[in-house]
Amino acid sequence: MHSELYAYACQMQAYLQAQERKIASLEQQLAELQKAMVELKNKPMVNVEKIEYKFDQLKVETLDGTLNIGLNPTDLQSIDEFAVNKKTISTGDLNPADLVPFRKSLFNQLKAETENYIQENVPSIIKDLSQQFQRNLDDSYVQFIQQDLLKQLDSRIDYYISQSSPEDLTVPKKDLLHEKIASMITTDISQAISTFIMNLPS
Repeated sequence: MHSELYAYACQMQAYLQAQERKIASLEQQLAELQKAMVELKNKPMVNVEKIEYKFDQLKVETLDGTLNIGLNPTDLQSIDEFAVNKKTISTGDLNPADLVPFRKSLFNQLKAETENYIQENVPSIIKDLSQQFQRNLDDSYVQFIQQDLLKQLDSRIDYYISQSSPEDLTVPKKDLLHEKIASMITTDISQAISTFIMNLPS
């Protein structure tokens, strides 16, 4: 009887020692986890401000797509109102009967002038900008850019005429409006070409 109690006591002591070792191990792991959490909280956050892509290895085999001049022409279909001189006017407020002949005349005049501008001036603009941005462009680029600009010309002219105020769409202000729209279109063309060439690989 005495020997059995002694054996049981030895087993209990061994069990308690094993439990103590296990508790000590768990306490040590908990302390390490708490330390790691504190270090993570104190560690500064990584802030990625700018990602730059290098296009040195980019090879252009075909020219395809659209060179957008200012506002994307596809956006014009959904425009019902325009902000003019900080006032909003609806396109429905204009009297079509009064404005159609004037708008058509202005449109045709601007289109003819801008087409001529694209044919005569765009090649030299492309040459100057390609030298400025150190890009070597052959004639295929020039033709591609010219054709893309011509495709968008009608939408661009129509957009600027539609954006004009009712006061501008009157005969006394015709010349002023004509100069204003012509200037905006040529500026759009230069900006579009500049953006296109600047983003080409060196």
